[in-house]
Amino acid sequence: MYRTLKTLSDTLASKASVFEQPTSVPEIALERGAEEEPLYNLAGQRVNKSYRSIVIKKGSKLLVK
Repeated sequence: MYRTLKTLSDTLASKASVFEQPTSVPEIALERGAEEEPLYNLAGQRVNKSYRSIVIKKGSKLLVK
């Protein structure tokens, strides 16, 4: 029924323990096989790497010259 009030030192000690753990990203995972993603032209037809025009790769439009 009753709440106990924490002292200031208890509050600071509990918050300090949260920041003892590292907060950064340990490493970045790179996608493997991204070079082999299928390419499509604007008509939705699958094309190969030698196709020169606007292609769609992973949902993004790219201009291949």
